[in-house]
Amino acid sequence: MKPKILIIDDAALNREILADMLSENYDILEADSGASGLALMQQHQTEIALVLLDIIMPSVDGFAVLSMMNEKGWLTDVPVIMISSELPEILGMSDRVAVMHQGEITGVFDNDGTLTQEKILYYATGGDKHTA
Repeated sequence: MKPKILIIDDAALNREILADMLSENYDILEADSGASGLALMQQHQTEIALVLLDIIMPSVDGFAVLSMMNEKGWLTDVPVIMISSELPEILGMSDRVAVMHQGEITGVFDNDGTLTQEKILYYATGGDKHTA
């Protein structure tokens, strides 16, 4: 049996892309909202190896999901990777940013104040590889 990854994102296209990239090696659970993600966590909590969690979602956002996971003690057993397709959001809250293009990491950057949306877009559209 393959490890399970829970993808929580309100954007169907984002869930589809991530599921396509990961489904060869992982069983995928998908939730289209923070509330449905928490319900899946409750149902499958001991089976989930990783959560990919969107930051910006209506009603119950990624931070509220994290808070509830913390209250229930799930964060001690399940790692969470916060994801977002909103570049200003990413730049405003991240110390380090990894950029992917066609399922391959094309850039890893320390966000030292000089990282720009243009640089992220360059690597996200297939620019040369870069590591910080």
